[in-house]
Parts: sequence; structure tokens; C-alpha cells
Amino acid sequence: MIVKDLLRKQELYKKHVVDLPVNPLVGSITRAKTPEDDAQSLFGVLGLSGEELRSQNNKEKAVECYINRLESAHVLVARSTPGYMPQTLSKVKFSGFAVRDPRAPYLFLAGGTHGEDEEPEGRQLFTLALLTVLIGRKMFRAVTMDATALLNAPPPEYAIAGEMLMPGQLVRSLDLSSLPSIKEGAGLLKVTPSALVVRAQNLKIFGWDVASAHLHSLADEHRRRTKPSARQPKPVHAVRKYNGRRFAGAMLDAVDTGALSEGDFCRVVGARKIKPEDLPDLRQALR
Repeated sequence: MIVKDLLRKQELYKKHVVDLPVNPLVGSITRAKTPEDDAQSLFGVLGLSGEELRSQNNKEKAVECYINRLESAHVLVARSTPGYMPQTLSKVKFSGFAVRDPRAPYLFLAGGTHGEDEEPEGRQLFTLALLTVLIGRKMFRAVTMDATALLNAPPPEYAIAGEMLMPGQLVRSLDLSSLPSIKEGAGLLKVTPSALVVRAQNLKIFGWDVASAHLHSLADEHRRRTKPSARQPKPVHAVRKYNGRRFAGAMLDAVDTGALSEGDFCRVVGARKIKPEDLPDLRQALR
């Protein structure tokens, strides 16, 4: 149901955004090159760099920076927002998926029924990078982030995403001799510690046994953590999060030109959770 909803929104976006060109990200790395070359090609299309992501104050800011660059390239981004989607996700087995379109592909980040604590910002960032690789290869499907399954022989797409966020040369320069130092390195790279463990093992910095032990320790810590209480976002913020800034902003522009009525906006974009009098607050939330 979510895929169908995003497909309808793609068509609405293309209807109201005139002269939308073929997206330069789609198919941009179809020729076989090294992960390093492919990572640079993708960042070049987005006008982004690993240095810019690492310079953000925290992982949440890094995610927002990445999404802003994707949306500037007409890649729409939706994030799981319970109550504002056409269906509720429970026991999610995937981290995200890409919906095919040559002009405005739509990415969806799964957060599950418990919100962001199931999809921490560092994991979201890697999911975004991985979905970017899929678009670059004209592959549109769901992706998973099972760290243990990725040890030793990750698919090529994961190696490219790893190079985007965790360049081999930089990872080799880090102190990864202990779990605390791995966590520190993950903070620098704006990824999860488990992602850094997998990347280090793939780079042969340490072996499978060490990586597996670290992953089990991290999983135990994650299970024992105190789960934050889920906060219900304001309706306008929830609408922005699920639809994405780019799509919601384009539909507000259509309202301004009279191409879309306020009532239809509240029905199609706002999931009937906002009213026309809420639109000024939504405009403010999109800034």
C-alpha cells in the first residue's frame, strides 16, 4: 500500500513540476568500475562529499544534509511515520526501498512501529547511501542491513555505499583496537558501530571472529538499552516527514497556482490529518 501511495505521488509530482528532466542519478554507475570511482561519481551527481557529511554536528544533521542533496536532485524521500501512511509497518524486515522512476525516484526509509529507535540516524545514513547506489545501477528494490550476513562477502552495492561513508583509507587510519574506539570512529563517520565493524572486516583490518564478537556485543547492548518513549510529532511535521520536503513543497506550489485545491492537498498529501488552516504552519515547517 505504501508503494502504491508513493507511485501515485510520483505521478502527481511529475504532473505539477513542469519540464522535469531525466534524473542524472538514475543509471549513473552502470559501467563496471571500482567502488572508489563509483562512490565519487554518485557524490559528484549529488554535489556532496564524505567530508561534508562528517563535518555535520551529529548523525541526525548528516541524514538531513544527505536528504537535502537527494531532494535537490529530484530524488523524493519518504520516512516511516506511523498514522500518516496508508498502512502500519510492524516487525519490519527491511531498512528501505527505492521506487522506480526515470525522473523522480522515491526512496522510503523504514522506521517500524517504534519510530526512530528502530532505525537510528547512523543506520538511516547508510541506508540512504545504499539506496543511492541502487538508483545509480537502475536497481529498484528493498534493502536490508543484517550486519552479520554482510561479513566476508557483501554484495557490490554495499561495498560502494561503504566507500561513500567509510572510505577505506580513512578507516585504516582509525584506532579500531577496542569497542570504545570503534564507537568513537563510528561517531566521526556518522554511521553505526556495527556498520564500521563490518566495513573494517571487509577491509581485512580484523578477522571474522573479532568482527562477530563485536557485533554480538553491540547487539546485546542494543537489546539492553532503555528505549526512548515515542513522541507523537505535530501533524504538520509528520506530513513533512512522510511525504518529504521536496514533494510537499511542490504540492504547496501547486496550491498557490490554483492547480491543486487546498482540500485535495489535505487529502492527498496530508492524509486527512491536517486542514487548510494548517497550511501556513506546514510552509513554516518546510523551511
